[in-house]
Amino acid sequence: MVQSANMKQRLLYPVLILTLLTVYSCKSNQAGFGDQEVYAAVSDEYIDMELTYVGTTFDYHIMECYIVNKYSTPITLDRFNFELINEKKNIKDSPLSPEEAIALLETQQDRLKKQKKASVIAGIFAVGLGVASNATLGGSVANNVAYSVESALYIADDNRFFNRNIKSIDDEMIYIDDYVLDMMTVPAGAKVSADVIFAIHKMRGDVEILYSGPDNDYIFEFKASDFASR
Repeated sequence: MVQSANMKQRLLYPVLILTLLTVYSCKSNQAGFGDQEVYAAVSDEYIDMELTYVGTTFDYHIMECYIVNKYSTPITLDRFNFELINEKKNIKDSPLSPEEAIALLETQQDRLKKQKKASVIAGIFAVGLGVASNATLGGSVANNVAYSVESALYIADDNRFFNRNIKSIDDEMIYIDDYVLDMMTVPAGAKVSADVIFAIHKMRGDVEILYSGPDNDYIFEFKASDFASR
């Protein structure tokens, strides 16, 4: 009877080990490299993978995925391999595609251009009102000119502010084309990185990011406090 019980235990061990290997769960960590870095990592005989929180834009959070392919054959890394799970908001969703991210930026760029145009018109109108007001109050020509110059400089500063933002959006579009994951092949033994981006409003609260690999699923856990708020 004792031998039978021992035999059952020996048979259960491989089953238990396989069950534990099926889904890896890794909570976020903070490591100091000047500023604190938020990341979660897993490692097994198939892959090494680390998800690191890079930063936040107007529309999305950026996570850098670093992966080492330990397989003897290439694997495909697809954005649909990742799934955002936000139980608090009852959300399950894939990362944004590069096309979706660029569409959001184009919308933001159009909004900034409209604000810029409205600011310029308002500034010109203010200059006109200033000159008229000074003239009505008997102000000197020198005062009128000084007021106009001051307002014109304000408009110029405003233009520079918006132009700088619009330029940064263009740069961000280049970044998306170069680094944001859509689909890529990872050769055997290769080390690669790509960014996955998630809509901000879907990541409010604690979240899990599920990566479905060729053989295993891996869960990366992050707290709401890990991400910059917007």
